[in-house]
Amino acid sequence: MGIALKDIEMEISGVLEVIDESGETELTEEQKADIESYLAELGQQEADKIDGFVGYCRMLEKQAKALKEEAAYLEARAKTRENTLKFLKQSYQGVMEQNGLKKLSGQLYSVSMRESKSCRVEDESLIPEEYWTVKTTRTLSKADALAAMKRGESVPGCAIGITHSLMLR
Repeated sequence: MGIALKDIEMEISGVLEVIDESGETELTEEQKADIESYLAELGQQEADKIDGFVGYCRMLEKQAKALKEEAAYLEARAKTRENTLKFLKQSYQGVMEQNGLKKLSGQLYSVSMRESKSCRVEDESLIPEEYWTVKTTRTLSKADALAAMKRGESVPGCAIGITHSLMLR
């Protein structure tokens, strides 16, 4: 798998620390050449590690996109199946209602009409208040709170947070 990026960075820091502590004047030309060569090798390992990391991230992004597209495709296929099922059920129900049938049986399955009651709203303005439910939602506007804090205003319970994100280029 190779050396980890953090190990490469630690090694580079260690070499630079040795140079700082000893001072370049105390090093022989051969030692300076060896250090320069080693730092170049570590730099190449670092570059290879970054290229591998970003390449792997790009591959994961492409796979995630492909999976999302596949999920959307499968969702569309499922919706088509649901619509087909709804159409078929409505067709059978229509035939049974037209012919006054309550139940039909095959050798394995049967279909039957079931009656259920529901509330059909004809005029909402006539419905008494006791049958209404009031829903209230409270949502914090972080954008407004941040804007106020940036203007120098104090917003109790809030503080400006600093976040960092990794950019891949």
